[in-house]
Amino acid sequence: MSFAVDTLPNIDVTTVPQPPAGSTVDTGTVAITDPNSATNPVVVGGNAIAALATVGSSVVLQGSASVTTGTDSAGNALAMGGSVIDASKADGVVVSLDGGNAGTASVPDSSLPGIIVNNAAASQYNTFTKLSEGNDQYSGTNFNDAVELSPGDDVIVTGAGDDIVSMLDSLKGGKKEFTLGTGKDQVLIGKGALANKGKIAISDFSRKEDVISIQAKKSKVKGIGSDTLKISTKDGKTIKVISDGTNFTKRSVDFI
Repeated sequence: MSFAVDTLPNIDVTTVPQPPAGSTVDTGTVAITDPNSATNPVVVGGNAIAALATVGSSVVLQGSASVTTGTDSAGNALAMGGSVIDASKADGVVVSLDGGNAGTASVPDSSLPGIIVNNAAASQYNTFTKLSEGNDQYSGTNFNDAVELSPGDDVIVTGAGDDIVSMLDSLKGGKKEFTLGTGKDQVLIGKGALANKGKIAISDFSRKEDVISIQAKKSKVKGIGSDTLKISTKDGKTIKVISDGTNFTKRSVDFI
């Protein structure tokens, strides 16, 4: 079983406006092509759509905005490695990076949460996305992606790279659904996420390649050797991490 996620078509950037760094866009579709957006992000709000189309681009999402990948007029995906998407103030977004050309450029450590930099199985990520507290949908590239979740019901589909899906804030009873790709993926549950109950369902988990990293004592986690981990939270509730058929082994669960 794999979880379905909404995706958006790639956008030919020659057919849409290309706002300069620091611009604010509330409607329509635009392409992020100004490399200066790395330090002066384009703000995209309302129901607008932004297509990433330059290395090191940075975009801030508000409202119910969406992100997809940009192409040239021949349909070739444009490089967007090192891009940062900040949807932390949005209401619920769709981030559709599948098919994106991340290339070799990586996100600087200064743009990543410290816990990812210090504890990730792989430390070089080509894109970083921080999702909203609403209900989000995310699909990644086939390069190395990092995504940080906030409260809400989120559906995540990773690509073929070595990806990390992190939860650092309270889940507040939210439900997370992950489909992991063919790379060496890491699901990181920080201590901030252990403040309330929640449910995490994982499809296509590989106990030989993928890792669940939990910022808790081993005594707080039950179920290793089965397909369901039960993590005791700070308020006495439980976070369940459920695999769709693959048991979690000692090798695939890491305590940080």
